[in-house]
Amino acid sequence: MNKNELALNTLKSIIGASLYAEVCDKMPGIDIHIPAFRGGFVTIKERNQAIRREIYNNGEIPEVAEKYRLSQAQIYKILESRD
Repeated sequence: MNKNELALNTLKSIIGASLYAEVCDKMPGIDIHIPAFRGGFVTIKERNQAIRREIYNNGEIPEVAEKYRLSQAQIYKILESRD
């Protein structure tokens, strides 16, 4: 079983066969990316705001990057952005 088949089987076991069939019916052939939000964030904007707060409150970039499973370069880009 390849990585995609494994991911789809996992999704099916989480949401159930009926809902899985509905998703397949309504979104045939569409590739989707399910982000790995940690800490209960609903959006990337919320996550980025939390990262900025941590850094501005004396957080260290390497530790924050590890906590959010991002590279240090990504943390710097978040700090430079305005959204």
